[in-house]
Amino acid sequence: MTEPKILHFDIETAPILAYTFSLFKPIIGMNQIVEHPRVICWSAKWHGKGNNVQFMSEYHDGYVAMLIGMRDLLNEADIVVGYNSDRFDITWLRGEFAVNNIEAPSPYRTIDLFKVNKQNFRFPSGKLDYLSLRILDDRKVAHEGFGLWMECIAKEDSPKKAAAWKRMKKYALKDTALLEPLFEALLPYIKGLNFGLYSGEKFVCTHCGSGDLQKRGYMYTNASRFQRYYCNTCGGWSSDSKRIDTTQLRPIAAG
Repeated sequence: MTEPKILHFDIETAPILAYTFSLFKPIIGMNQIVEHPRVICWSAKWHGKGNNVQFMSEYHDGYVAMLIGMRDLLNEADIVVGYNSDRFDITWLRGEFAVNNIEAPSPYRTIDLFKVNKQNFRFPSGKLDYLSLRILDDRKVAHEGFGLWMECIAKEDSPKKAAAWKRMKKYALKDTALLEPLFEALLPYIKGLNFGLYSGEKFVCTHCGSGDLQKRGYMYTNASRFQRYYCNTCGGWSSDSKRIDTTQLRPIAAG
């Protein structure tokens, strides 16, 4: 059975370096920018391929080579999974590809687990760290905060910078490692997926592609009913596209 190639990924970026006259609500013009923000590293892994999380950075691999490495992975992917990735990671990468004249990747489907979280749950925090704690009983790697980024983008190489990048890599790898089990846990709540399109099989769970389905009642519209299925693998619900009957419901005349 053919399955979609699913890529889980995350990026980290450098802040804008600029001159400012004030620390309180500064207004910064373009002529005050000393260094534009940029992607500094990414981590990614293929779904179902063990614990092998890939990592590239401007420090270890060079800036353009790092971007091309990410573009090449996106070229292979059918589905790309991230956290707040539609609004942040994907748009950042597109901008970096455009600025550096890197050919855009082939089209892919995106699944943003942040959106899945906000559309389905009422947790007090929308952060990946909180959702991972509640759903997986696991957490992101703790770090010292903004200082880590400052040490990583320091101009001069030093043992301190090398140590900072070691911590950054550990942090990034963990972020991406959390995405796969979180994606699997949230499969029943992800709308619009249809794994049957990739497998070519007629009766599989649209959420995960499993054929281990139970018939459980019907899904009704105003005119028809459809067989409903429960997936024993992921817990998702699907319905057949073939109508069981086509009895039309006639409106009751007013009078």
